[in-house]
Amino acid sequence: VAAVLVVQAWRGFPGKAWCSTSRGACTGVHGRFAGACSSQWALRRRLRAVQRLASGDGRLWIALDRAGERGDVDGALQIFEQLVDGEPRKRRLLYNTVLKSMAHARARTQASAWYQRMLKDRIQPNSKTFGKLINAASTYGHMDEAAAWLEDMEAAGLQPTLGIYTQLLFASGRNPESA
Repeated sequence: VAAVLVVQAWRGFPGKAWCSTSRGACTGVHGRFAGACSSQWALRRRLRAVQRLASGDGRLWIALDRAGERGDVDGALQIFEQLVDGEPRKRRLLYNTVLKSMAHARARTQASAWYQRMLKDRIQPNSKTFGKLINAASTYGHMDEAAAWLEDMEAAGLQPTLGIYTQLLFASGRNPESA
């Protein structure tokens, strides 16, 4: 994937010249390809992201994300320990990815304990944090717990997303006695 992005970034998109203005703010020199500048600017950003991931801790972040998708809580926690002292700006993402592994493993009590650790470590939760907690609770019919997480989210001043409402709706459909 990285090699394809490098080739595309070097050549540009077929039939489109690279925009020479800063941040891709094109003045219309591309004619019928009105989105060319913004697309090329987005490609450059993606290329830089791939380059960062391919070096240093990037491999660990990829492994952490894969562990989260598989629901491999132990693997996610091992990688967490290696990354926790890294870049402070990514700490919430790090905690949320471990929370994702718990949600995929349906470890709702462990996810709840992890959330308490986040708060203890002064990590500010966001809507994705609560989405993972709601997912972990609602998937197996713990709708009261999911509703409590939704209330906590609103109490924290966060707006529930459409995805969270959809998750709750599907979960209540699977578990009509708890709706």
